[in-house]
Amino acid sequence: MQPGTPPLVSGGSKVLVTILGSCVAACIWHRERQLGGMTHALLPQYKGEGSRSRFADTATELLIRRMSALGPPETLVARIFGGASMAVRFGLAPPEDPSRTIGGRNVAQTRAVLEAAKIRILEADVGGHFGKRIAFDVATGAVVTKRIPSLNSEAR
Repeated sequence: MQPGTPPLVSGGSKVLVTILGSCVAACIWHRERQLGGMTHALLPQYKGEGSRSRFADTATELLIRRMSALGPPETLVARIFGGASMAVRFGLAPPEDPSRTIGGRNVAQTRAVLEAAKIRILEADVGGHFGKRIAFDVATGAVVTKRIPSLNSEAR
């Protein structure tokens, strides 16, 4: 799934896959119907310009709206991934408070929207200084993550 793609909702034996750095993905699953959806947001907050799917707050709201059409929010559970401080990893920025980084703010916005909708967050594999590849099995709700080391990790 590419960054800023409108939230996907799927069922059956489909696996939704994406790669994240500072971007954040929310995976929402409907247990009873065995359907799931995913976002891939680049920036924390929509300010009236650009596609709403590119922003953590509005992309998560769009996905919740699509998933809520299948049943009340109490039937949904979520997992959040990404939000890394990639600039720190590559030596382009000093270590700082995660709440001040793009990745940290992406995670905070996603978490706030899910909590406001009363959707339980089962897992949050967020932050750090490495990217991740995630694969979300919409039939089972399982998510497999793989850390992506930096390009120069072998040299260190």
